[in-house]
Amino acid sequence: MTFSELSESYLGDVDLLIVFPLSNDIQTFCIELAKQQRYASRMIVCVPEGDDGKLYCRIVRERYGIETVPLPRQKLLEGQQCRLGVDLVRHCANNLMRKVSATMREWRVQNTVVILIHGIRTRALWQGEVRESLQSAGLVAIPTNYKKFDVFRFLLPFKRTKQAPISRVEEDVRAVRRKFPGAHISILAHSFGTFIIGKLLGNPEHQFDRIALCGSVLPIDFDFASAEGRFSEIINEVGCRDIWPAVAARIGWGYGPTGSFGFNRGNFVHDRKHAEHGHSGFLNGLFCKEFWIPYFCDGAKSNAGDVGAEPSKLVCFVDNVPLPLAKLLFWGSLLFLFGWPLWIGAAWTYRALLH
Repeated sequence: MTFSELSESYLGDVDLLIVFPLSNDIQTFCIELAKQQRYASRMIVCVPEGDDGKLYCRIVRERYGIETVPLPRQKLLEGQQCRLGVDLVRHCANNLMRKVSATMREWRVQNTVVILIHGIRTRALWQGEVRESLQSAGLVAIPTNYKKFDVFRFLLPFKRTKQAPISRVEEDVRAVRRKFPGAHISILAHSFGTFIIGKLLGNPEHQFDRIALCGSVLPIDFDFASAEGRFSEIINEVGCRDIWPAVAARIGWGYGPTGSFGFNRGNFVHDRKHAEHGHSGFLNGLFCKEFWIPYFCDGAKSNAGDVGAEPSKLVCFVDNVPLPLAKLLFWGSLLFLFGWPLWIGAAWTYRALLH
């Protein structure tokens, strides 16, 4: 019987394999098993103490990543007390806990749905690449689409101009809940999508798991306290070269520069800075794989980004423009550029009436 036939016949369904390499044949057999990852991850090797054992222990542990337990052969032969049994039980328990954790993680990932919410002035083509990246990790990714939302409606102070995209996304969220009952619903929102998710957080109907924001235009003083309990955690990707949240905060109503500067409110949001990223620099598969997949799968935020990064000079300049002046300059310019035909028409009408 060949090695492969032997291993398949006797070890195919083994959850934990404890090997005592007390002879050259068994040592060779152990190395052959260790070369196959599916066996190596289940093995515990009890290596005899001594110089030869130390060398063999280094090989199986450092080259193949297998756990080893010292085997005090002389003490066992003499009937002396030793810790072999305790060490084996501890390693077996650790192995079992790792297996349970891996199973729970796999189950959780498969039951996590990430809803993608885009921003304004876009067809959200980035959603395809990001969706593929998320799904390659075992997550379910669902894009939303509220059509191409123009900057004029985005900036107007009237709530009704923004209600259509909010309602559209809310219906999509409800549809996802109906399709995936009991799933963990997470959110990845960009730009105006962060404003939309802010509105949904104000509705007690919605419960979310992990939320990732990028290019955020939510106000710095957003009322997270009232929404507490409707989300598990929020991470905010800050683009230090992202000028647009700062612009929106200066010339629009109800927005904040949180995508440019962060919230700086650690009780509710974890800000993660990125020195070279602009408004859409996050929206690609590479960034998703490096930052968002660990976050949505495990809640991991170990990749801290660029901790000491500061906003660019242009972002700071925009943020320092006095609020009334910024609004006056922007809306006054619009009125001048697009309103002069009305003024000329009114003047001609007035002149005609006088004559």
